[in-house]
Amino acid sequence: MNSPYFLIPISVAITLFYLLGRILVQAGITSTTTHRKFWNFILLFVFLGCSVLGILLTVNINYKLEWDFIKTLLAWHVQLGIAMSVIALIHTLWHSNYFSKYLSIKRFKTFRNERHNKNQPIIAAFTLGVLSVSLQVLLIRQFTKVFQGNEFLITWTIGIWMILSGVGAYLGSRSTSNTNETNKLAVNALWFMYFSAVLFIFLSGEIKQTFFPSGVLIPPHYIILMVTLMMATTAIPSGLTYALLSNQVKSKYPTIYAFEALGSLLGGLLLSLVIIWFLNTYLAAISIGVIAGIILAYPYNKAGRIIIPVVILAIGVSIKIFNADIYAESILLPGQNILSVSDSPYGSLTVTGSEDQINFFENGLLLFSTQNTIYCEETIHYIMAQRPNPQKVLLISGGYTGLISELEKYSHAEIDYIEPNPHILKLSQRFCRQPSLQNVNIIKGNARNYLRKSKSSYDIAIIASAEPTSIAQNQHFTLEFLKLAKKYLKPSGVIGFNLNGIGNYPSAPKLRAYTSIVVTLKKVFKHVEVITGERDYLLASDSALRIDIAQLLTERHIGDSNLYVRPDYINDEHIAKRNQFFHEQTVTPQKLNTDNHPWPILQSTIGYLSMFGNRLWLLFSIGLGVLIIPIAFLKKSTRSMYVIGFAGSAIQTLYLLTLQVGAGILYGALGAMIAIFMGGLAGGSLLHDRSKKVNPLHSKLLLIVSFILLISLWQFMLGIPIWLTIAILCLGTLMASFAVGYLYVNITGNDVSELQPAKTYAADLLGSATGVVIVTLLLVPSVGFIATATILVISVSLYLVLSKL
Repeated sequence: MNSPYFLIPISVAITLFYLLGRILVQAGITSTTTHRKFWNFILLFVFLGCSVLGILLTVNINYKLEWDFIKTLLAWHVQLGIAMSVIALIHTLWHSNYFSKYLSIKRFKTFRNERHNKNQPIIAAFTLGVLSVSLQVLLIRQFTKVFQGNEFLITWTIGIWMILSGVGAYLGSRSTSNTNETNKLAVNALWFMYFSAVLFIFLSGEIKQTFFPSGVLIPPHYIILMVTLMMATTAIPSGLTYALLSNQVKSKYPTIYAFEALGSLLGGLLLSLVIIWFLNTYLAAISIGVIAGIILAYPYNKAGRIIIPVVILAIGVSIKIFNADIYAESILLPGQNILSVSDSPYGSLTVTGSEDQINFFENGLLLFSTQNTIYCEETIHYIMAQRPNPQKVLLISGGYTGLISELEKYSHAEIDYIEPNPHILKLSQRFCRQPSLQNVNIIKGNARNYLRKSKSSYDIAIIASAEPTSIAQNQHFTLEFLKLAKKYLKPSGVIGFNLNGIGNYPSAPKLRAYTSIVVTLKKVFKHVEVITGERDYLLASDSALRIDIAQLLTERHIGDSNLYVRPDYINDEHIAKRNQFFHEQTVTPQKLNTDNHPWPILQSTIGYLSMFGNRLWLLFSIGLGVLIIPIAFLKKSTRSMYVIGFAGSAIQTLYLLTLQVGAGILYGALGAMIAIFMGGLAGGSLLHDRSKKVNPLHSKLLLIVSFILLISLWQFMLGIPIWLTIAILCLGTLMASFAVGYLYVNITGNDVSELQPAKTYAADLLGSATGVVIVTLLLVPSVGFIATATILVISVSLYLVLSKL
């Protein structure tokens, strides 16, 4: 067998979805009879499938038929056998009374008559908020790494969470459980969502490798399907628990809403500002469980209740002692010796070793490797040879791969090395061979922020960051950055980039992406040339550039100490031909690459999607239709909440992506930004009945102003400090969420239906998911951030003016 059997995916999926069904039974949403009938039919189907395939395998062996598809039959026979074994175990537990009777096993009943505490629903709602945001962020982090995604995968995952939470809230609105049952059920649901999330954080890599081993390109609809299935057992109980609690305390549902939001505020801030600075994703999930256990134990005043957080803490200690996190990471990177697994505000970092080579991975993608002599020599000497005796050099990223060592061959040059991610610098100093650093000034932090404050003037600027397939990577290739960098180059200064080779037959999206980068460079610099080697090295300057590298190396007396970039090794004629080919391929006009409209990222995404045919666009269109069509069937009040949720989610998504453009810290600040959003929801919902100075009109205006603030920020973001950009983004997020929280309570309070809080919550989440999809899949790729915000503010304003909330 070339493919592994799906032991863990099948076992985990059946077990978790069975337990989720049990929670629905306990909530009175479905009956025990229906639940058992469903699993009886599943058992029947897998039994029949296993039996039929077993007979076919027997016939093939007995009569030596040698069917070509026998391996496929065998694989399905085993997979169905695994499923049948798990379901059979479930049935055995169902009928444990029968077996215990004949096996003389006594069953002991435990009676717990715990006193009902009036604060239990509020404590549960607060814990729900802590767990929901924390687990959501941790799952997003893990899925981004496992599926090697970018910022758009992050926002899509948020959208999937909202849809699934909305499903849970809708199911919860149909619950028939009483008060005592609801308290117990809410706690059970909270622990179920927690442990299922932890399970998938640890097993997501193995599940991905089972279906799509390393090197296999995963179709996007399969990524969405796997993310949805792995998040379902966490997100659905999240929405379900909120609905149960709000239905139980109908007169205090604004309080439930507010405390759930306050819990989200605490969870997001703890995760972003404290936990991720010390623990990786695996251990962070354990720490969140300990915190949740302590909060849930509070209203009972019993020492026995503390046993759950103690057990979780013991599990965390065991994970650290036995390196379970290292093992989980090694499944994602087979054949690599895992040296370190850590998180940073910029991404998940994994360091691996392979003989003498050290590899750095960020969010599952290879950032750089050491011992790549060809790359290091070409990156440095192709550009350094352009000017005689360059005195001042700027290097952005990748210094410890060997680039600094190559630069130190120019003993007269003073080097400013900027590492945008200080955690990479720390790990590099720990695992990589150390250069002498005699003339090297190391700067930690954002390159744009440093250049705005710098008084230096550079002969050479070397940008060694990865090519632009995400917003974070694109920030050094945009028109805005190039204009900023040019201010700090001398009149004859040269700036250099490197890209994966364009090849002889580039795809149309790749060609458009490369052309956009070249066109953007030509917009800022008079001369742009490419020198082909292991990669394509783009050089730009206002002064003349030369591509006869062998001749240049001879004239500058460079190369004697090099292994590959030497006059006797390089063929200038070949470089000239490749240079001409590159210019011919990139002559077609393309859009400029700007912060507002990152064109290469869009083309990279289109190139990825184009590998799977045109059916994907049909699937995405159907999915979008499923999100939009329900608005036609909603009541007026829930339709209004759908639109408010859409607007709130759309503006939050734009603020998150703008944070990545302006500061590059979306990965680390995601929890904090969600926390601020939830804090605004809490403030708006709590203030609704407590202040006569605020009314629905004020909330509508506040929501509109949050869009206008974002549009204004884009006009002057380049000229202000990063801390001020972050502060404005936080303020805008708080304004929008306050308006959404206030309007939620206002809409819900105007409807006398007992089930209205849960249904409104479901409509809110469905609208929120639609906002994420439309912003990230349609508007931003098509027209950019500013135009997207403008379209949305006009549309939302018209609806708010015409509707009566």
